[in-house]
Amino acid sequence: MPFRLPPSRWPIWNGWKFSNKFLKPTTLIIYIQDLKREAVTPEKLKTLIKGEKDKKLPELLKIYQAYQKAIAERGRYDFEDMINLVIEAFAKNKNLLTTYQERLQYFLIDEYQDTNSGQNQVINLLARFWGQEANVFVVGDPSQSIYRFQGASLENAIEFTKTYPKAKVIALEQNYRSHQIILDAAHDLIQKNKLKIEDVVPTAKARLQSPTQSPAGLKIKPASIN
Repeated sequence: MPFRLPPSRWPIWNGWKFSNKFLKPTTLIIYIQDLKREAVTPEKLKTLIKGEKDKKLPELLKIYQAYQKAIAERGRYDFEDMINLVIEAFAKNKNLLTTYQERLQYFLIDEYQDTNSGQNQVINLLARFWGQEANVFVVGDPSQSIYRFQGASLENAIEFTKTYPKAKVIALEQNYRSHQIILDAAHDLIQKNKLKIEDVVPTAKARLQSPTQSPAGLKIKPASIN
């Protein structure tokens, strides 16, 4: 069953002496969750931090290893593990992976802008069986990516076009939710982003249009953002 305790109640904290003031239970849970959402296991983290001078990274690795050991001994897993355990099972058991690759032939992912690296790895592992002919259909708006705290990022959408170069990009330009004045204000704001999807995928560029007229007298003052 999923394992979720307040950080202060984690059994591995008992008697642990933190040598770095930045490594506390309240921040460690965030670090470990972020690592798992990027599908970074303790073994992978150990490789990634080789040569790094940041002294808190080796201690973070030890705590991450201790945490995984503690929940494994209790027959538990946390919410982020539900994705990573699937990736691990597919890596260890090729027959299991092949079984699901043959069974699942069509993939539809909605709100793709909110996916994280771990979730993308599961999709790519399953679709890889079909190569560039994989039937993968994703729907999303990278400009609406608001789940960064869960590992979502614009880079995931960009990576999709690299993984599936034959994918056809369809930019939707009609918006039925908002008045044009709101769409224009949002567009002007988004243009200030340092990285936009159209910078890498030109065919994804779209200027939303609304079929409804804005109420008379409605004005929006542009925000000043540096």
